[in-house]
Amino acid sequence: MMLRVSVIIPSYNHEAFVAESVQSVLDQTGVEVEVIVCDDASTDRSVSILQGIRDPRLKLLVHRQNLGASSAARHALAAATGDYVARLGSDDVCLPGRLALQAAFLQAHPEVGSVLGQPEFIDDQSQPMAPPPLFDGLFARENRPREAWLQRFFAHGNCFCMPTSMFRRAEAILVDPPRDTFRHLPDFEYWVRYCLKAEVHILPDKVTGFRLRTDNGNLSAPGPEKEAEKVMEELAVLRHFIEPEGLLAMGLPPDAAGRLDLAERAMTTGRPAHRLFALLTAVEADFTRHDDAAREALVLRANALLRGSDAIEMLERARLQAGNAALRRSRDKGREKRVRLEAELARWRESWAGRLLGRWMGPHRNEESTNKEGRP
Repeated sequence: MMLRVSVIIPSYNHEAFVAESVQSVLDQTGVEVEVIVCDDASTDRSVSILQGIRDPRLKLLVHRQNLGASSAARHALAAATGDYVARLGSDDVCLPGRLALQAAFLQAHPEVGSVLGQPEFIDDQSQPMAPPPLFDGLFARENRPREAWLQRFFAHGNCFCMPTSMFRRAEAILVDPPRDTFRHLPDFEYWVRYCLKAEVHILPDKVTGFRLRTDNGNLSAPGPEKEAEKVMEELAVLRHFIEPEGLLAMGLPPDAAGRLDLAERAMTTGRPAHRLFALLTAVEADFTRHDDAAREALVLRANALLRGSDAIEMLERARLQAGNAALRRSRDKGREKRVRLEAELARWRESWAGRLLGRWMGPHRNEESTNKEGRP
């Protein structure tokens, strides 16, 4: 009896690619396949194209309003019936043999909850291409226990490629799909939560054609608000590590002293989100369960962290760098774009984060914050 695999595809405005994506799943051999596409209120011809695919193995779900890729993935997962669930983007393709290879691995290794493979980067014409510097070597990692993956995540961020992943359906149901509130780091936040519960293995084989769009459709252009949002999302991800299972995975005791140890470790990275994490963790620390001598020593360490933290200034500096970079780009692309970006900066200054940073930075800014050219 063949293994049963459900492939879930959240889809939005990919009329040029979604049929190829679905067909690459239907053409898989060696497993019993169903493909579940959840269209997230596309405004192009995606839905009519999908409705034209006459194959009973295709299930099509359609949102009446745009809810985000995470909601689409959640609804598709709820409709899955296979023993295993694979993820795929609606502009990506399954390479031949992918599903049979990954399902066989999970069948042979019951201790592993999810298996990933390597992406083959493809262009708009589905031709192989060299990876850009951002992705070069990012996903080719040696396997390790989930605790070691979490330690790597804490220090360096995500290195898992979601469209190459396959899960046991029972494991996938236990861990909610990427959350709607994360606009920039949904996969990173998901993999941290997943590795707190289950083991992951990466195969060396290329299993997914991962499309890099010539119009940068995969990547968001950097901007001051986006940079601030990314820092806040990274901070939210790091907060998972102060839970008892997170501290244990980091090799630390699941108590206030362990959280302080983690805060000190975060401070050494030099990254704004980590420094904010260290500051908040030190402020929240409750050492009342320790004896007097230990409590005094821990309080002194926490106070040293708070005095030495320049996290807010680092966040402001990152915001200024992003804004200046955007303005430099605009000078190359005409006055109209520059005006738009300057308006974006003005909106940022009026946002809650901009006002907060403005109030904080007002009395603390000094000559070291800005050089003679006005660049941080």
